Amino acid sequence: MHKNDEFMIKESKSQARFFGLDFPEPPPTDIFIDEKTVLKLNGTELIFINTPGHSPGSVCIIDKNNKNVFCGDLIFKNSIGRTDLQGGDLNTLRNSVLNKLFKTCGDDYRLFPGHMEDTSVKDEKKSNPFLK
Repeated sequence: MHKNDEFMIKESKSQARFFGLDFPEPPPTDIFIDEKTVLKLNGTELIFINTPGHSPGSVCIIDKNNKNVFCGDLIFKNSIGRTDLQGGDLNTLRNSVLNKLFKTCGDDYRLFPGHMEDTSVKDEKKSNPFLK
């Protein structure tokens, strides 16, 4: 995880209680990722970019060889992630999409969000109302 989201792990038990859930004590973080982190899996190299806004430590995982981006809750097809939760910020999220994600990845990159259907950089530049 990114260091800027560590507070979420530390507060996970109290957050769970807020929703009426019991949450076990989380294990300590093994590795904090940052933009120098490179993960190699079965011949595929994944890089990380910090894209705060949905949360302070939100990251996108990029597979440049296959032009895929695992973007979590940063951006969805014709939408964006929530910014009303702890640590979220609309202007920061928009800046992350427009000035970080879109400048790192070309129009032909596929975006795979944390949920909902996939999309592309090109389609989101063209039709995402939250980025106008």
